[in-house]
Parts: sequence; C-alpha cells; structure tokens
Amino acid sequence: EKNLLVQVGFQFRFHPVLGAIKELLAKERLGRLVSVHVHWGEYLPAWHPWEDYRKGYSARSDLGGGVVLTLCHPFDYLRWMLGEIEGVYALTGHRSGL
Repeated sequence: EKNLLVQVGFQFRFHPVLGAIKELLAKERLGRLVSVHVHWGEYLPAWHPWEDYRKGYSARSDLGGGVVLTLCHPFDYLRWMLGEIEGVYALTGHRSGL
C-alpha cells in the first residue's frame, strides 16, 4: 500500500567458519547427515554488557523475549547450510525470572 521495502541482513551466511561447514556437509566429508540437534541459549547480562539487559528487547516478553528478533539468524544459516527444515521438535522451560 505504501510501497515500502524491508531488508534483513543475514550476515552469518558470510561467516568463513559457517561457509567451511557448509562445504564439508555438501561434500559429505563428515559422512551423510541424517539429523541435526540445535541448542541456542544466552546469558542476557553478558550478551550486551554495555546496556541494561532488563530494558532491552531480549528481556521483553511482549516482544517474544528476543526470539522473533534475534533467533531468525540461526534459523536462516541452518536453512542455508542444510536446506529446508523437514520437521521440528521442541522443549521449552523457564530458566529465570524474566
């Protein structure tokens, strides 16, 4: 309607280590990949030590606790390295007072 553009910079696709892993996987140098387990966790006080983590978006439950705004990056580079996701299994837990 307003002809606006939005762009997200998925910079991890250009990280040399992730590029090397992608190449190893594509050439099956480590064998055939049959399953992937991914864990992502952050200790918020150390994540952005220059700011009060309690005031940032990553601690705000109304913004998804940072999941929507930050965790798009690992999902992007995993899809880039491995191809489309075929299935997902998740466990959740509450680890802090946030």
